[in-house]
Amino acid sequence: MSDERGPPKKKLPHNDWTLEAGPLQAVLLDDEVSEIMVNGPHSIFLERNGVIERSDVHFSSREELNKVAAALVRSVGKEISRKFPYADLRMPDGSRANVIVAPVAVDGPVITIRKAQTRMLDLRNLVKADLFDEKVLYFLNVCVASRLNIIVSGGTGAGKTTLLNSLIGLIPNSERIVTIEDTLELVLRQENVVRLEARGESTYDEGIETKSLVRNALRMRPDRIIVGETRGGETWDMLQAMNSGHEGSMTAIHANSAAGALHKLEAFILVQENGISSLIVRQHLSDILNMVIHVERDSKGHRHISEICEITGLVNGHVETKTLFKRTEDQGIKSCGIIPKFVERPRGRTIPTFPPNFFDPKKTIVLEGFDKK
Repeated sequence: MSDERGPPKKKLPHNDWTLEAGPLQAVLLDDEVSEIMVNGPHSIFLERNGVIERSDVHFSSREELNKVAAALVRSVGKEISRKFPYADLRMPDGSRANVIVAPVAVDGPVITIRKAQTRMLDLRNLVKADLFDEKVLYFLNVCVASRLNIIVSGGTGAGKTTLLNSLIGLIPNSERIVTIEDTLELVLRQENVVRLEARGESTYDEGIETKSLVRNALRMRPDRIIVGETRGGETWDMLQAMNSGHEGSMTAIHANSAAGALHKLEAFILVQENGISSLIVRQHLSDILNMVIHVERDSKGHRHISEICEITGLVNGHVETKTLFKRTEDQGIKSCGIIPKFVERPRGRTIPTFPPNFFDPKKTIVLEGFDKK
């Protein structure tokens, strides 16, 4: 009798790599863990509630870690080998991962996973966590409503994306937003949203740069353009977008201070745009950008807004800024007593009103119905 069942069907590979994550499964499910750093089979560090700590989790051998690394890369359709020893990955849940193997990784496979933000950020939680206080929240809300062009700066893990997300959350639902990211991290509540993701160059693909996506975004009728992080070639195009009917746009940049963020933007443009002078670049920066908000992480792992600076113009060939809010260890973040230029001279913008004496350092704000508990 012939067998009419035919050849056995192959099992389709699953893309849930966590089933092969071995000892990492538990920390992947831990909501308090935001980042996982595997330096080798017996050296694993976790960022938990903003603090990096060594974990007692470990792999039994380098071979087991190799299998987990291979499963992670394979789950998103990529490959890793001695010829291509590293890979940047975006997981289906939005998490970011980087894997690097021998011969580049001397002590065995290295895996770094930044877990995705899967829920909307609650402003109450950010105030409670002391990222900013109610007075700064009121000020930031006015900045967003006034359609100021905003730069968020900070170091690695300082909370740039967290702050950028909170600012985006203040944008009215009626506006059309186009976001551009290297890896999707932003979580938006608005309805009219277009999310674009750049793609790195690979063996089989030329890739798509953020610069090209910024240019394309201009044809999509956005009210605001959000660039997740400015890294170089897209800087000039981003500034032109902000200056051509898309006020209220935002981006983040890796920098050690608010002033450092402006220097870095200038350097990016000078490297990418031939034949343009520093003076012209600074003129554009001073004319187009309005606010730089710098975030830092302290020794205890707590993230704070440490400085808010307004860009006020070009003075003696240099971009002039004025510090509106400054954080100190003993007093927290306080206003510096300076009334912003955008309030005194709105330049056609509709500016929401501030309470009397709002910028007096002694003035405190308690938002109605805003329970921090």
